[in-house]
Amino acid sequence: MEPALTDSVGEPMSESFTHPYARKDITAGEPKGRSMSQSFSIRPAIPSDIEGVLDLAVTMVLASRSDLRPEVPDLSILEARRRNLAQLEAILELPEGGLFVATDERGCLVGHVICMGNNIDSVSEEPQAWVYDLSVRPEWWGNGVGRALMEKAEEFARSLGLDWIGLGVTQANQRALRFYQEIGYGIERVQMVKRLEAVP
Repeated sequence: MEPALTDSVGEPMSESFTHPYARKDITAGEPKGRSMSQSFSIRPAIPSDIEGVLDLAVTMVLASRSDLRPEVPDLSILEARRRNLAQLEAILELPEGGLFVATDERGCLVGHVICMGNNIDSVSEEPQAWVYDLSVRPEWWGNGVGRALMEKAEEFARSLGLDWIGLGVTQANQRALRFYQEIGYGIERVQMVKRLEAVP
């Protein structure tokens, strides 16, 4: 089963939002913005990064919740995200696994991208890389972190000899959709769902 994608350059969540799995230093409040003079660097993840990557991915997943499933509790979404990424550390050992982190000048995690190079397009059977998660701490939005992480994912895909890279975006996350289009991604397919009513 493929992990759900967190398109977490997404819309801001409420200022007071926290969840049971988050460390206290990671919240999903209104982006505060940072000066462009603030520096960050991108590097491959190491085992000690995994806890922070998981915390950020889980914290940010509600930016990607579907408007079509309002009955699903936030806690269920958070728990599902944690389960989906439970084996994340294994990616570090896979040649086709790309997990990259962005850190600030103090070495603190500010974002990550999870990219796998073993995806096959279901229609063309073309091999491609797939971005399963892009998450950036909200206070770093607008400072080029997401763009730099995506550039690193694309560089990783090229290193594997791949010509294509793809990802999924929840329709409700218009901010993420605009971001991906701005950096060159096009809409190839649309996933549609319908709630089935009980038959009397």
